[in-house]
Amino acid sequence: MAWSVEDVVDWARKFLNFDEEDQAVLRKNEFTVHRLLLVPNLEWLESHGLAGGPALDLWAEIERMKKLAA
Repeated sequence: MAWSVEDVVDWARKFLNFDEEDQAVLRKNEFTVHRLLLVPNLEWLESHGLAGGPALDLWAEIERMKKLAA
């Protein structure tokens, strides 16, 4: 089962403590789990509206997911 945008937002809220502003960035960029796996680097996340701790936390999880998917 693929995660929808709302699945990703819910996961980020519960496990990464994303606030409303960070959740809005995920929605605006229409992040599904598939699209998260296509993110090339932390700078890309930052250039698309995430900053600081939330961007670092999400990038760490993206890297972990990529390793699991390999």
